[in-house]
Amino acid sequence: MVSSFYRSVSNVTSSFAFLNAVVLLFCLPLVLLGQDVYLGVGDHLDSHVVWYRILSANPELIFADSYTPVSQIMSAPRLSLYNEFYLLFWLHFLFGTFKAMIINQLIMHFVALWGMYYLLKEMDLSKFSIAIGALFFALLPFAQFWGLSIAGQPMVLMALLQINKAGVSFKNAAILAVYVLYSNFYSVSFFFFLMLSLYFFIHFIRARKINWHVVIALISMVILSLIMEYRLIESMFFNSEYTSKRIERNASHHIT
Repeated sequence: MVSSFYRSVSNVTSSFAFLNAVVLLFCLPLVLLGQDVYLGVGDHLDSHVVWYRILSANPELIFADSYTPVSQIMSAPRLSLYNEFYLLFWLHFLFGTFKAMIINQLIMHFVALWGMYYLLKEMDLSKFSIAIGALFFALLPFAQFWGLSIAGQPMVLMALLQINKAGVSFKNAAILAVYVLYSNFYSVSFFFFLMLSLYFFIHFIRARKINWHVVIALISMVILSLIMEYRLIESMFFNSEYTSKRIERNASHHIT
């Protein structure tokens, strides 16, 4: 009886369409309730959204010089705000704050589902394990401002494993590029890339063979991340006079 129940549950939950329906049902309040929906503030509404709105309301600042003063944040330089390549910013620019937040949530949860589902299939697990693992990961409360930093990790690993097996394809190259442009390099991706490098380093030692397609893919992701964060690199290594927006400005002028 137990085995029969297990098989019936396994057959239902292993359906990819069923898993997508569950995630859609989970996200449905975001669409149906509109601006009455609950959205966690976290470190998002009080900072990141403000930065997106400043750039969206002042398009001249998007591609401005890194040291152009931004009056809305006490004349801190432009490089204090997000870089112009971050795809999450462009969602806010094109669709407005609320719609962008909803679209971002949908993207994160569905990419998490698809990535984990196909990653676990690569590992030759049981259908039930694949379905439950993918579903549980997809329903995690991902942080809005990190985009695909966490949610997209299984899909990146799946793409690299496929590259390791069959070489580079346009699909897998696109997955890696989109992840870089839709993730936060200095908070998450930097450490993720380190772990990926360690994983494949150990794999190459065991296999006694280096797959240069994987090595080039990893290096390309790092290089693209550094290009994307060129303002940050410039401020850290090429300008000792840069003052962060996190430092109080002229605070003594307001003290009596």
